[in-house]
Amino acid sequence: MNAGTKWLIQDAYTNGGESIKEIALRLELAEAEVSRALKGVRKQNELPAKEASEVFRIVLVTYDPEWQKALIAKLRTTPLYLDWRRAVLRRDRYRCQECGNTKGVQVDHIYPLSAIVHNRRINSLEEAAECELIWRVNNGRTLCPTCHKRTETYGAKAQQYWRNDEIDE
Repeated sequence: MNAGTKWLIQDAYTNGGESIKEIALRLELAEAEVSRALKGVRKQNELPAKEASEVFRIVLVTYDPEWQKALIAKLRTTPLYLDWRRAVLRRDRYRCQECGNTKGVQVDHIYPLSAIVHNRRINSLEEAAECELIWRVNNGRTLCPTCHKRTETYGAKAQQYWRNDEIDE
């Protein structure tokens, strides 16, 4: 089972409140596989009532570029994203690939994350988890803050990669 599927299972169970049987049916997996993926995971509703009421899930009904910032912010907190980030940092030995600096390094998507979400009309964390391009380690690089700001994909400059006519395939 790949990391994306495992993350989907854990998210559906902990945040979505789905049962093991429901997850197995939706993902067309055996209940035993789903149970193995959930080993040691606590359900969200096992939290105290105050904490449980603060948990939310971002799913956009229709694609809205204005909401993509919230989706990307939430995506960056997921275990799948943190695993991808760690893999890029390890590969690059925690060193900026432009200047060699090791202080305050950041991980950058070479083909920008905002462009992937926009061009592929990703509307939910589940769709993001299934998008292979987001999780390619070779689409990431380690940069210091100074070199990161100099890239043509930093911040709003990434919008040059957004396409409005069709979805990337």
